[in-house]
Amino acid sequence: MILRSFAVAEGGSYRVLPGGLTRVAPEATSVVVATQHGAIAKDVWVLSSSPVAVDDRIVTDRPAGQVASVISPRVAESLFWLGRYAERAEDVSRLVAVTDNRWHDVHPGVDSAVPECLEVLLGAVLAIAAPWPKSPDDDDHPHRQLFSVIGDARRTGTLAHDVRRIRELAGASRDQLSTDTWAVFEDLEHQLLPFAHGGSGDIAAAMSSLRESLLAFAGLAAESMVRDSGWMFMDAGRRIERALQLARLLKGCLVQSYRPAVATLVQESTLIAAESIITHRRRYPAQSGADTVLELLLIDRDNPRSLAFQLDRLASDLRRIGATAASEPEADTLVLGITAACSRSTARRSRSSVPMAPGPNSPPC
Repeated sequence: MILRSFAVAEGGSYRVLPGGLTRVAPEATSVVVATQHGAIAKDVWVLSSSPVAVDDRIVTDRPAGQVASVISPRVAESLFWLGRYAERAEDVSRLVAVTDNRWHDVHPGVDSAVPECLEVLLGAVLAIAAPWPKSPDDDDHPHRQLFSVIGDARRTGTLAHDVRRIRELAGASRDQLSTDTWAVFEDLEHQLLPFAHGGSGDIAAAMSSLRESLLAFAGLAAESMVRDSGWMFMDAGRRIERALQLARLLKGCLVQSYRPAVATLVQESTLIAAESIITHRRRYPAQSGADTVLELLLIDRDNPRSLAFQLDRLASDLRRIGATAASEPEADTLVLGITAACSRSTARRSRSSVPMAPGPNSPPC
């Protein structure tokens, strides 16, 4: 375990507070104690040998527009990671579903562009999870590896691992969530049971059901949770995770140059995985290219799936929590710097006028 203690400034010195926050590994033999590896945050209480007087709640002035924090650091951390894992599971389920769909497009006589596109998507999926723990008896078939990314809870980054963490983190912040949330979470793990312990199942149906539950949770969070600091922490986690998953998707699919037929399929698959294919077709009906894909996914502030949108929401969450005005004065600068870098990169890409299906010598994204 790791114990985090706290101190407050008092006059010219500091006063160490009793208790603290502990992050506990799931197993006594764990070497790494981290939330990503299943650690749980717990409050630490110090027992007193005599009754302790309860001070009145201290209320301090705060700038207008900021939300007063009335949750413990443990709950704030749990909600932040709950937002991240919920978003991660949703994004990974889309990529897995797109990859499975391309898999079923492969058949004798099909254009070679389809299996080439499938290879790109499989690489992007497998890069998400920790290395596959193979044994001499394991089937090395790519589709079997896809089943493992869905159902192997031992691997960090798999859907089974993400869903397990969602349940654990939701339990750690139970008093912050709507009672309807538990009806949604009840089905999460059941949808992945066929893929546990090396099993298989209908990927398309499982991913569709999983996304329904995750989207229902997102809707409950949007419509049922009070916009206090807890909600801001959870939303900040969701925005960071969506931005990271989008960056990994683009890196895995669009940084290489492909022949025209492959490029068309890869870029279309990328838009589907990013839940932006319909918007792209509607917005660019006459002319589309790699520049339009990147414009929509990177710098379009009106697209709730774009990187720029996530950065705007993250900056808003930080301001309302009070992080930028207190302990993290550089947060706004970092967010603005990332946004500016994306705009510059997309502008350079646009000037290159690369079509939707670039040739083998076209510059990569």
